[in-house]
Amino acid sequence: MKVTAHTTPTLYAGDNLLGVIATSLSTLPEKSVLVVTSKVVALWENAIIDTLSEYLKRKFPQIKIIPINDPVGDLGIVFPDGEVMRWDIKSSQALNSFTGATHSASKCDNYILINYAVDRNLKLKDGKNKGFITEIAVFVWDKMEAEWLGEHSEHSSFTSLKIPSEAKSNRPEIIVIGDLEPKTKWCAIIRKDLTDKTLTLI
Repeated sequence: MKVTAHTTPTLYAGDNLLGVIATSLSTLPEKSVLVVTSKVVALWENAIIDTLSEYLKRKFPQIKIIPINDPVGDLGIVFPDGEVMRWDIKSSQALNSFTGATHSASKCDNYILINYAVDRNLKLKDGKNKGFITEIAVFVWDKMEAEWLGEHSEHSSFTSLKIPSEAKSNRPEIIVIGDLEPKTKWCAIIRKDLTDKTLTLI
């Protein structure tokens, strides 16, 4: 099978990724398969900022959420005294890890980690795509003790983050959705099944 790259616009937080994909379908030859390799980063960042902003507006209106998108982090929590607490958002479909780049070491040490699975057979359309995300685990980890693994080379600048096995007992409060299962050195990430009709996320 011949695979041809299909160029799409650069996407940022707030952009409609699924809309861009749906629009791209109409420009492809009839007998083609569109392989989506883009990270769904824009969707997660936008959703987190919107959800936190709505919650804080109701419960703690004096605290604000701002998008940042610089080398240090993706969002900031602005406290009444003007202090800004930066957070970086990482999402991954890898079973038990997260992917970063060599500059991850220069980021803040507060992380929102999202590990998820998608329905790869779902026909995407412009607008809502219910059922696209099938499983999810979320961890909110301030002052993260784990380290990014990997060094820059001429072939790759990717790094990997795995959650140490002791995190389950030392920092159980980081688990928001899903669970961690300690193994010999690292934790296995246990996602929540979003197709379960009886599921209560929080």
